[in-house]
Amino acid sequence: MDLLPTFLETVKKYSLFSPGHKILVSLSGGADSLALFHLLFRIKDEWRLEIEVFHLDHRLREESSEQAREICEMVRGKGIPCHCLKTDIKALHEEKRGSLQEVARQERMRLLERTGVERSVDRIALGHQANDQAETLFLNLIRGTGIGGLAGIPYWGQGKIIHPLLDIWREEIEKYCQAWELKIMEDPSNLSTKYRRNKIRLEVIPWLEKEFNPKLQESLWRTAKNLQEDSFFLEEMAEKELEKNWLSREASLELRWLFNLPVSLRKRVLLGACRKIAQEKSFYFEHLDLLDVLLRIGQTGSRLDLPGLTVEKGYRKLYFFPARKERFEEDYCYYLPIPGEIKVPEAGVVISAEIVDQVRWDRVNKNRIIVDGDKIGKTLMVRSRRPGDRFWPLGSPGQKKLKDFFINSKIDRWRRRLIPLLVSRDGNIVWVVGCRVSEKYRVEPKSKNLVEIKCEGLEEENNGSRF
Repeated sequence: MDLLPTFLETVKKYSLFSPGHKILVSLSGGADSLALFHLLFRIKDEWRLEIEVFHLDHRLREESSEQAREICEMVRGKGIPCHCLKTDIKALHEEKRGSLQEVARQERMRLLERTGVERSVDRIALGHQANDQAETLFLNLIRGTGIGGLAGIPYWGQGKIIHPLLDIWREEIEKYCQAWELKIMEDPSNLSTKYRRNKIRLEVIPWLEKEFNPKLQESLWRTAKNLQEDSFFLEEMAEKELEKNWLSREASLELRWLFNLPVSLRKRVLLGACRKIAQEKSFYFEHLDLLDVLLRIGQTGSRLDLPGLTVEKGYRKLYFFPARKERFEEDYCYYLPIPGEIKVPEAGVVISAEIVDQVRWDRVNKNRIIVDGDKIGKTLMVRSRRPGDRFWPLGSPGQKKLKDFFINSKIDRWRRRLIPLLVSRDGNIVWVVGCRVSEKYRVEPKSKNLVEIKCEGLEEENNGSRF
């Protein structure tokens, strides 16, 4: 049996690689990866391919080191570079817990992708085949998933990963290896039903085929293939919408725009936003449900912790923060001489003051004010907010809590942590920087000593505040 025609048909249909490409093959020694390497080696000269091999010794079995040596000798004997790495999966599993197979998979993918970057490859080829596709759909269905999970393993994975064997069945691969006398080094753990995927493959699917549908795997494979086309179309739409509407400086999306998206597209956009912040994390169906609930019925200021990030709902936007890297409020205090200038690194701004002869109202805005110099004195304090702060906003009948001012002004909670306060020597707030000046220090017709104060360093925001 020759798999080459089917293999080439899949490669060409999905444009998995092109002549002249450099391909890193993940070779475990099992039938699937062995057949993949052999097929690529057969077309290497005709397609002008550069092939390199990656093998990881998990050190889970006594014979694994010997098998790794045999694999590397076989590959290098064909004149192909082989990157054979070792890792202690047992120690890693004790540290991370969870499923041993999942820990091994994640570490293998991490090292494989790292090697791909180091070797500047165009593609990373994995040996998943049609049975794996059927099993993946079934597993995802049991766990609960959307159309993306039911689409199974994509021909094109994330980044440079490709799966050229998805149209070939395990039985065909085993016959191919026998015909070409390829030495298969099967992992005995693949026969253990203590792992969920193995139990599905060895017990559940055979029983369902016997009792209900003898062609169950073919049906599952075809379903995944059909759904993959629909999923790819929606993913492409979501990616375009996300790139067009993503506010990168503050990592946010407009709430009004999100609400107007169809639900299926909105969830994919939210997934894409999460992946922008936490690229190496996995997100599941339940995560997207929780995120959609936060968006639809969560109160302003509500937060949701997800793997690798935190999402906060603001007045007008949904914000995405890296886990443990949010901008928390820092206590600080600086003194601004008049005239003079002071840097506030905690807020990322520079605040300056100068004495002016006349009021230039055309220059006054949210980030540039003019106050009565006789009222503020020769030095102002620039500090972070404190519990109990009160403020008399310009145009208001009297003082109010600073917290109430922020709420009434619809300034998002995380943004309030960054806003500096300009405070007089008697403790009164002169200016909530970037928001509003105090009524108490406004310029009057009789004012003779005028001081212009400005804040620079960040761009204007749509809500009238640079913070």
